[in-house]
Amino acid sequence: MRGRPFPIQTTWYSRRNGSREDTADAGERPGWAKFVSLPGNPTGDQCLGYETQPFELEGAFSDRTVGVLYVIAGFLPPGVLSLQQTIQIAHARGIPVVVDAAAQLPPPENLWRFTRDLGADVAVFSGGKDLHGPQASGLIVGKQSIIDAVRMNGYPNHSVGRPMKIGKENIVGALAAVEWYLSQDHDARLKDCERQVQHLAEVLAGCPGVVVRRAWPGEAGEPLPRALVELTAGESRLGRDALIAELRSGDPIIEVGRAPNGIYVNPATLGTGEMEYVARTLNTLLHASL
Repeated sequence: MRGRPFPIQTTWYSRRNGSREDTADAGERPGWAKFVSLPGNPTGDQCLGYETQPFELEGAFSDRTVGVLYVIAGFLPPGVLSLQQTIQIAHARGIPVVVDAAAQLPPPENLWRFTRDLGADVAVFSGGKDLHGPQASGLIVGKQSIIDAVRMNGYPNHSVGRPMKIGKENIVGALAAVEWYLSQDHDARLKDCERQVQHLAEVLAGCPGVVVRRAWPGEAGEPLPRALVELTAGESRLGRDALIAELRSGDPIIEVGRAPNGIYVNPATLGTGEMEYVARTLNTLLHASL
């Protein structure tokens, strides 16, 4: 960024989502940086149809643009430019592309797919989530020059990254998580996740007003199944909110995802035997007489 006039500008690309505000809050400091959202999305901005057009990305660039942040997630609305199109447009102007791939594991190949295979300059992954590493850690892969710039702007240097400190324990934990993750049999893991979803469906089959369906993919587009437990009002013993409250009041606490008329049970981060415990607990809560 040396030699560029301030404030610098980062073009936020791939429609708005909850993490956009988090990123902007972290990066938008007076005299430091500004995030620019592209026009056009089905959640409120003016748009050309419901698709972002190449000229919209090109028009967002200025001589102060230092990068494009491209978010990949299954919950984003359709109509965005593809990552390949974005890379082509940005690179034609010499602008790097940073991929926010926080939850894009599995498959493990994504650790190098966005950068080595598709041409993005760097990709950023959560150290928690499916890597099962420390929650307060992350992983940046890609061009050495950008990683060196990240290091320069991180602690112990006095720059934007100084408050974002992690200990050496988290660093080593994240490294161990990556090594563990790459050593796993991911085909076998997929089969086991399918088995767990089927097990939950079988256990809850006799509960009144309860239907268990296999949901695909995961919340952020991960290629793993999860169980959608649908509750019929007036027939199931507990409604969604009451069921979630009961699960949270237990020991151990069970956390589930919210669905419009039920809950999601995700086997992705459950250990051996834990789905069986979850299934028994849900059966007890939902099978009791009304």
